Parts: sequence; structure tokens; C-alpha cells
Amino acid sequence: MPDLEKHFLRLRLLRPYWLQLICAMVIMVITSISQLIIPKGIATFFDAPQAINFDAKLIVLLIISIVFLSLLTATRFYIFEKIGIDLVTNFRRNIHKSLLYKPVSFYESINIAEVTSRLTSDSEQLKDTLTVNLAQFIRASLIAIGSLVSMIIISPSLCVVIFLILPFFLFTSRFLANRFNSLSENVQGNLAESNKVAFDNLNCFPVIKIYNGYNTAEQLYQSSTEKYVTQKRKLALLVSSVQGVLFSVMYLSLAIVLILGIWQIQNKYLTVGELSAFALYLAMAFTCISTLADFFADWMQCIGATNYLFSMNADIHKPTIRMATLNPNKLTSLKLHNISFSYPSRPESKIFDKFNLEIVKGETLVLKGSSGVGKSTLLKLLMGFYSPTKGNLILNNEILSSDEYNFLRELVSYVEQDPLLFSTSVYQNLSLVVNDIPDEQVDKLIIDVCKKVNIHDFIMSLPDQYDTRIGDRGTQLSGGQKQRLAIARALLKQSEILILDEYTSALDKENRDNIQHIVNEHFSDKTVIIVSHNETETKEKHRIVYL
Repeated sequence: MPDLEKHFLRLRLLRPYWLQLICAMVIMVITSISQLIIPKGIATFFDAPQAINFDAKLIVLLIISIVFLSLLTATRFYIFEKIGIDLVTNFRRNIHKSLLYKPVSFYESINIAEVTSRLTSDSEQLKDTLTVNLAQFIRASLIAIGSLVSMIIISPSLCVVIFLILPFFLFTSRFLANRFNSLSENVQGNLAESNKVAFDNLNCFPVIKIYNGYNTAEQLYQSSTEKYVTQKRKLALLVSSVQGVLFSVMYLSLAIVLILGIWQIQNKYLTVGELSAFALYLAMAFTCISTLADFFADWMQCIGATNYLFSMNADIHKPTIRMATLNPNKLTSLKLHNISFSYPSRPESKIFDKFNLEIVKGETLVLKGSSGVGKSTLLKLLMGFYSPTKGNLILNNEILSSDEYNFLRELVSYVEQDPLLFSTSVYQNLSLVVNDIPDEQVDKLIIDVCKKVNIHDFIMSLPDQYDTRIGDRGTQLSGGQKQRLAIARALLKQSEILILDEYTSALDKENRDNIQHIVNEHFSDKTVIIVSHNETETKEKHRIVYL
């Protein structure tokens, strides 16, 4: 991505808020002009104090003006803060939406903790930089330009000092740009890495406790945070060095201006009021230049910090469906024709080579084979998580394109050995799959399904019943309870195909028999695909495929 495009890419995020920005800009211009009038008034007071009559009307007008400008300043600040909050929230939503549509292979190449950390911390850089700090930059630019024009009007000869430092400022800004960018990217990368280590340590805390791995866990986190601290210190040193140089240049220039100004007063080229106004304008200009330098540093840090999020490409592509021919109510067969497949990360290792399989509606198919032969990979192909390297998935005699795998997933429910459950409530875990049903009917439907799978009574015994939160990945539930919830979820989806992946292997005999009875009773009219090593799950009517 070209360097210039990086800047425009971030500025484009402001487009939806252009009306609010215009309003804030108008307020900013008014307050900036008011600030530029102050030195001129001071000059008039010094040079001709007798011309100013502080009567009651003037004092009241002055107070009203101060209150009015204060209200305008507060309004402008609120508008920019509101834009910042809305902007970063929408940006996060877009990235989150984009992540949801990423292929499975994307998630196998990243660390979830790192992505979630960056989604929060990196995007926060945008909020202040694109709103409040950008507003300060524009305001500082207006005041700096206004101050420079006023100084030229007062004394062109003293303005030579300003023109001497401008090239230095521009050269320094250009020189430090790439350094700020790379350091900021390193800082955010190391911060995400330390969050990833912390997530792994806390997520795997039972392993740490069992094997007494406290020291190793602490050292890993300490090492990752040390890298972050090192890069952060380098960035702080760079920013403070720039501030130190600008500070020395500012006050050296001010001293030179005062010395030359006093000489001009002595020789009647300048009045005391004019020199006072010039000094105030110079101080305002230098303050604004410092603000510009701060914004430049913030902007370059923002560029570096958000490169990762922008590189993930927030464009969302939703598949188009040929509803006329691919109708779930007319599902007759699903075929894998001459399928060859290798994982994208291991293209040299073939899992399947010209593999063929036909699944007929209403049958129960059992996949058997030793570990590592590709049973789980075959399920991922059947669920459309991956596209075959070669060959085709054929549904109702229609070859599916990769864009139409989403439709294939609409036909499938999945119950695995250790079901994935959200850390939210029981109700939210189940209502996730209920679509196109009026809200008033959802509760009854969920309760009816939970009664069918014999988990309703247990849920009603929980502290908040269906609103009870079940912990990370359902840690507050037993294996059998999680399996029942997963089966209830599959029943609620009312899909054509049910995939059961070692779904009873972690259960005791009583729970295993109960779960199998529920499946046999409520999915007898569905196409069922079972991956199992358990011979008791295989009946005479089942078709067995050995891999």
C-alpha cells in the first residue's frame, strides 16, 4: 500500500460524519479568530490606554463574549468526542464483521487473543487521533497562519526568525516519519504478543497448577512485556527528543525576537504595544507548532498501530445463493466427486486424492478409520469450511462453487465431542440458531426442545434458569449437559444433515445411552453422519465407510 494511501485510508473513516465536522469546523474558526484578536487588543491598550473606556456596557459585553466562546469551545469538544466514539465503534464493528466472514484457514494461521487485543487497543488509537487531536491540529494550523500574517503586518523584519526555523521543522518532520511508523507498529505488536501470552496462561491455568508451571508462565509473560517496554521507551525517547529540540528552538527564537524588538523600539521602528503583540503572536505560533509536532507524532503512531487492522481487509463478501435449484426442502443427495485436498499451510501433504463419496437423504452414514486418516478433515469439507484442492462438491446434482458453501452450512448441524459454547447464558446459546421465527414464539420453542433432550429440569434448577451464564466454553456444565445443549441447538436449527463427531466418547455409559436415545428418537428422519470408534453406535441399517 503506498504511503499516501495509508493516510487517505484513515481519513476516509470521517466521511459519514461530514455534517458534524463542518459544524465543529465553523465553531473552531470563530474561536480561533477570537483568540487572534486578543494580542491586537493588548497592543492597543499598551499604546493608547486612554482610548479604552471600561464602562458597564463594555464589561457586560466582555463577560457575555467569554461565556459565549466558552460554550462554543465546549460544544466543539463534545462534537469531536462524539464523532470519535461513533467512528471507532463503527470501525470495530466493520472489522469484527469482516472477521466473522473470514475462512477457517485464516483462523488457523492467527492467534485469537492477539486479534481481539488489537481490535480493542489498536482501534482506540484512531479515536483521539482522527477527532480531538485532528481538531487541535486544524485549530493550531489556523492560529499559526493567523499569527504569522499578523506578525508580518506588525514587523516583516522580525519575521525573518520564523522563516529560518520553518525549514528545520519540516526537515525534522520528514526525517522522523518512518521512524515513528516502524516504532509504533513494533509497540502494538509487542503489546498484542504480551496479551496473547497472558491469555494462554490464564486459559490454561489448570495445566499450570497441575505441573507447577508458575515460574515458566511468569517468565514468558515477563519476557513478552519486556519487549513491549523496550520499544515503548524508544518511542518515548524519540518523542521527548523532538519536544526538547522544538522547545530550545522556540525559546531561542523568542529571545532573539525580544532583543531585536527592543533595538527597534529604541530606534522608533516599533512601539511597545506592537512588540508585545508580536511576542504574543510568536508565542501562540510556537505553541501551535508544538501542537502540530505532537499531532504529527500521534498521526504516525496511529498509522503504525492500525496497519495490522487495515491489512485484514474489512471488505465483506457474502455468497450469492441459487435458491431456485438449491432448495433444502428438495435435498436428495450430496456427493464428493474426485476430491483431492491438502491444507493451505501444508500443500505438500495430501489428505485425500480423487476421493468419492455419495450421501443420500435420510440415511445414517458412519465414518470409521484410525486417527489421522482424515475423518475430521472430511467433515470440514462437508461443512464447507474448506474448498477441495481439486474435484467438486455436488448438491442435488448441482456443482457448488466456493461462494455457495454458505448454503451448504445452512443444511448442516454439528455436534462434536466437546461442544463449543459461548460464555453467555443458556438462552443466548440456544437462540443463536433460531431464525425467521417471531420473538414471542422463540421462548416456547426453546423450552419444548430442551424438554425433548431432558435438560429443561436441570436448567430450571439453575440460579437464573435460562438466563444463567455458563462460563467460558460452558465450564460450569458437565460433559453430558453440554452434549444435551449441543443437541438441543441442532434440533432448533431443524437442518437436513446432522454431523456427530465422537459425540459420546467423553461420556459415561448412562449418559452415552441417553444421548444416543435422544439422537435416534429426534433425528430419525434426518441424514446423519457419525464419526465414531464405538461399535455400539453402529447398527445394521447404518452404512459404514472406512477411510
